[in-house]
Amino acid sequence: MTSDSEPAQWPDSFYLIRALSGENEGVAAAIALQTLKTYFAFARVQCDRVQDALVAAQRRLPSEAKSLPGWPDIHLYFIVWDTVFGMINAVCAHTQFPRAGRIRRQHLKTLEHYRDGRDDFEHFHERLPGSRGKKSRPLLVEHSPQEIHDVVVSGDMTGSLEVWQSGRVRGTSFTFAGKEWDVGPNSVIHLEHIVSEFVAAVLAEAQDIAGQSRPAVSHNAID
Repeated sequence: MTSDSEPAQWPDSFYLIRALSGENEGVAAAIALQTLKTYFAFARVQCDRVQDALVAAQRRLPSEAKSLPGWPDIHLYFIVWDTVFGMINAVCAHTQFPRAGRIRRQHLKTLEHYRDGRDDFEHFHERLPGSRGKKSRPLLVEHSPQEIHDVVVSGDMTGSLEVWQSGRVRGTSFTFAGKEWDVGPNSVIHLEHIVSEFVAAVLAEAQDIAGQSRPAVSHNAID
């Protein structure tokens, strides 16, 4: 999977360390950028795995099945997004670059949405109906009593327990616990766009502050 949005250049440690007054800040930002680069590259790999898992699941399950067992791959895809977000936060914190900070704010809603996906997976036990977690959600059942796994449940709310069991996929949209995410190829292209804009801002500001005319080391984001 390729995209025209991937960064053509990544700032190297030289620019970040020279651009910042404190050496530790420059080193921290350089490490965060390298981690960002690694997870950015892995995002494509994991997105492909999600597509493969969903195709395989659709082949195994009847066409009328509403839920698909794609949890582990989608969960890991959300972790990749969340790690990229975390490294963007770290670079901003250690550089205080205004342009990079603006790019982060422009995409904050999207980045936080995928972080919410990771959070829902990893704190699933706290979301379950009747749990003591702060974000527990009510059990949604039909008006009439029904049997769920040999347990009769009744109530005056509507909905389905199914969403809590396996999530739901329609096309490339994954719905889980009342929220929806794009987990298809367009989602990773969107991530590439975010990273490309952010890295370009960091590179420009590092060069400006360092006052160097030598261009940064140029190479593709994915070697």
